[in-house]
Amino acid sequence: MNKYLVLIIITLFFSCKKTEKQYSYAEKGIITLTSAQINTKTGAKLIGEWEFYENKLYTPDSFATNNIKPKYINSPEKDPNTKLKRHLYATYRLKAIVKNINFPLVITNKRIFSSNKIWVNGKLLAEAGKVNTNIQNYKSELKITFAEILNINSKIDTLDIVIQVANFHDPVSGIITPIKLENLKKATKKQALEVSFLVAIIAILFIIGLFSATIFIIRKKDYYYLALTALSIVFITFSLATNDTLLKNIFISDFSVLTRLTHISISLYPSIIIMFFYFIYKNEVSKKIAIISLIISLALVIFSLFFNIEIIRRLTIIKVIFIFSSFSYLLLFALTKAIINKRNGALWAFIGLFILSLTTLNDILFSLSILNIGYISSYGFLGYFIFQAITIASNFANTIKHNELLSKKLEFHNKNLEQIIKSRTEQVYFQKEEILARNEELQMQNEEILAQREDIKTINEKTLHQNAQTNSSIRYAGKIQTAILPNRIEIEKELDFFILHKPKDKVSGDFYWYYSNKNAEQNTTEIYTAIVDCTGHGVPAALMSMLGNMILNNLIIQQKYKKPSEILSKMHREIVAILKQEENKNDDGMDICICRIDKKNNVTTKVTFSGAKSPLFYINSANKVTRVKGCPKPIGGIIDSEFDFFYTDMEIIPEKGDMLYLTSDGYIDQNNNERRRFGTVKFMKLLRIISNRPTIAQRQVLLRELIDFMEGEEQRDDISIWGIKI
Repeated sequence: MNKYLVLIIITLFFSCKKTEKQYSYAEKGIITLTSAQINTKTGAKLIGEWEFYENKLYTPDSFATNNIKPKYINSPEKDPNTKLKRHLYATYRLKAIVKNINFPLVITNKRIFSSNKIWVNGKLLAEAGKVNTNIQNYKSELKITFAEILNINSKIDTLDIVIQVANFHDPVSGIITPIKLENLKKATKKQALEVSFLVAIIAILFIIGLFSATIFIIRKKDYYYLALTALSIVFITFSLATNDTLLKNIFISDFSVLTRLTHISISLYPSIIIMFFYFIYKNEVSKKIAIISLIISLALVIFSLFFNIEIIRRLTIIKVIFIFSSFSYLLLFALTKAIINKRNGALWAFIGLFILSLTTLNDILFSLSILNIGYISSYGFLGYFIFQAITIASNFANTIKHNELLSKKLEFHNKNLEQIIKSRTEQVYFQKEEILARNEELQMQNEEILAQREDIKTINEKTLHQNAQTNSSIRYAGKIQTAILPNRIEIEKELDFFILHKPKDKVSGDFYWYYSNKNAEQNTTEIYTAIVDCTGHGVPAALMSMLGNMILNNLIIQQKYKKPSEILSKMHREIVAILKQEENKNDDGMDICICRIDKKNNVTTKVTFSGAKSPLFYINSANKVTRVKGCPKPIGGIIDSEFDFFYTDMEIIPEKGDMLYLTSDGYIDQNNNERRRFGTVKFMKLLRIISNRPTIAQRQVLLRELIDFMEGEEQRDDISIWGIKI
């Protein structure tokens, strides 16, 4: 049955066009109406030839005291092209001869753009805004006319209707929909019904929005509830701004405010709908399209907030194209694909959006006077929300069904557990005699166990105390280790940089080192930067890092070694000597990447690099990534001969904007939950992408990419990256 539902909806929609009724038409400014015509459910339309005075503001007194020659214009019902042009003001006049009226009358109209006054038999019955001949004293307003006409209780009476209109802001003005004469009781009942129905729709939308907001607060990861909340706010605003009910007279009737609210609403809801479906069907709805639609919506909202009302209404076609492009993408591609993929609730989502598309199309055709149904988008919004509620309910029901299945499995396992316990109990029962026979022996053993338990308790208390002291010591060691790291404020005085330092444990085997030596007379600066990765991680590696930091301080700051290769060679020999590695065959050591940056007159002139198992990644102004390899031998460890290896220097003449990346192997060697490494190739591609960005942004991207890649996997090693922009 569901496959015929869409066809039924289309048939019902296009069958809603009102059938034409037989009306009386005015001729030469006079119309004759009977009680039966006025007493209908819709009332009598005052359509036909009205007296029309362009660029004149006449009052009833003007016609009584002056001999004014009339001109005539057809009412909008008969000729849509007779709307008042922009930047004009005018007077309409019609004499209505009513017969056999024995009930109260009311004169109504829903759409006069944009300010007006209405007199009947010389009495001012209604006024919206301020009608005037100049824009300085003119005020636009959009109110619904509902004015009671008194003292009509005779067989024949004449109503002299005079209407002034003025407009200086909008491209479409004048009497847009026909003036009506209606039975006061029936019109009041109809208006009350319209208001009640709109209030009911708004209340339903409010309840759905409140419910969605509450669910989102509880489950913050379900972003489609947030989108549904935003949609309810937008649709409530749109309904209040567009529906032609007396609510406009009570709350907001300012023409500019209503126009801006309407256009802000229609600018927002296509992108919010796309975001809603993206959060539900991420495999079918493109994230890129969702983001683009959101950007377009924000641009249109800004346009609707700050541009002139006339420009906003003239360029409505942009919003129309945006709305139907969004709907077409969802209906013809995304939701259709979701239905084909048998996603939960996809068919209901398609139907709800299709209904909203039809009602939106109707409102556009109504505003262009092609259809005469009226504004019905509020009903489309309600239908959309109902079907989306079905979609969410379907997903919720599937979740409950899944939980019930898990509960049944748990119950099955519990029953098996009961059977196992029962079987074991029976075995214990059959062994009761044997247990009783050995009871005395067990009691003796029990006393011994109690004594041992006291000993174990004492040992456990000591162990817990020792663990607490150990953890406290490790935390304090971490603070000490952090304290010896270079002061980043001092580094910022010389370098544009970022440092990504993520220890695996409370203390780290990675550390970064910095020293700056200025020569004020020659206006030169020598800057030493290093990333050091000690063997292992945790406490042993942290101790090694303290040793490495001490040696670097001694060699560069105290002994004034200049060349990075000499620093590494000397550092290797000192590690071997301090740890007595030739005697105890200890191979612990460290990988290091060290650079000396030479500046003259605060301009970088040369970079000298040397590495022990650690490379330098260099990106020049052409965005080319170069991996400069160091010596394959680490610092420390036993070698067969002093001449089996040597550390070398690599000089780089950089340009402004080039990037240097000193790094340990922790980032590249990190694996995801599929045991796949991040890898050097992917790391170099990522550096090429981010190298032109500010350094603080580069750090954020590197950290985010690492977290996304790990997918919850445990960090396997200390991670350190030092990026320097020349």
